Amino acid sequence: MSELERLVYEMAELNVAFYPFQIVVAILAIALTLLTYVNPGKWINRSMKIFLGVIYSLIAWGVTVCYINLQGGYYLFTAITHALVAILFFLSLRNPIIDFDLSNKNNLPLLSAFLTIYGVIIYPLVEFFLGYSWPRMFVFGALCPTGIYAIGTLLSSFSTANKTKQYLLLLSLISLGAIICGGRTILIGGVFDFSYFGSGLLGLYKLREGWAKMLID
Repeated sequence: MSELERLVYEMAELNVAFYPFQIVVAILAIALTLLTYVNPGKWINRSMKIFLGVIYSLIAWGVTVCYINLQGGYYLFTAITHALVAILFFLSLRNPIIDFDLSNKNNLPLLSAFLTIYGVIIYPLVEFFLGYSWPRMFVFGALCPTGIYAIGTLLSSFSTANKTKQYLLLLSLISLGAIICGGRTILIGGVFDFSYFGSGLLGLYKLREGWAKMLID
């Protein structure tokens, strides 16, 4: 069994164990995204941070299970990194400058909205097109599609939070994680992860601007 097949098998086991959790979190993600677009505000912002903190906590746990079963240092590194992401999302509850906003006031509305939609809806459709089917697939709540969604959400706050160390660290961890994890999945045969890898490159590109502004100021 190839490494990709072993990984997909582990994902299938988690999908079956947690069903219909995936449907619930996808609906919540869509609802929060719509509210962030039509009625951004303090309550929605806090709800999104709590939502992403909980999801990344579960992702860190799921990757830990993969580490236990697949025995690879890569999985341990990924679990620790994304546990830190979860902690940062919870800590950001006390930082009002990190304010998610997908409305026209945001200077990246189309890119942010596209990435959030891609992570929840388009990502699994690409997998279907490439021959994957339930439960042997990655759906929202798993690391890759959730990472695309999280990068889109974070970019919606870029114009106001790009000089905040907490924000830049959060976007850095998720973007670098997307490049490393997405790139590795592609290398072992999971070509569906080109979008995860690409979203990491987009996040990294914007980070250059954010870190530069913070250092200059």
